Amino acid sequence: MKMYRLEVLEEQLVATPLGRQIRDIFEEHVEEVMMLINHNRQVMVIWHRNLGPEFINHAVRSGMEKDFEVPREIKGIQLTTLLRRMAAVLQENGSPALARTIGNYSVLVLNWAQRCNSLHQVFDEIKKINAEFTPGTK
Repeated sequence: MKMYRLEVLEEQLVATPLGRQIRDIFEEHVEEVMMLINHNRQVMVIWHRNLGPEFINHAVRSGMEKDFEVPREIKGIQLTTLLRRMAAVLQENGSPALARTIGNYSVLVLNWAQRCNSLHQVFDEIKKINAEFTPGTK
């Protein structure tokens, strides 16, 4: 498997104030989510049965390779199914702060998963949203 430098993705993400806000939210919760994936049986089972690692690998590759698209489905599992199930199990097993954050952003993430085929497209969406809500950036 090809190895990628994730710093490249972070640089693209933090190119806008909204992207920096998303990065900060991610950093606030990533440790807890990883702990739950690795040590909480319910979360671990949902993550692996719904092919979380495979989807993550495709997402990272789509951020590095301009023409690569994240499949909407792998081995009969849809990306949106993974996202919905992970949101539910993380809200049930995570901290109140994590549950709140998932509640606040899950619709946005699901919309991006349905409309975007790559991280490049997600980054474009972030830039577009940022421009719409930041005076003088259109």
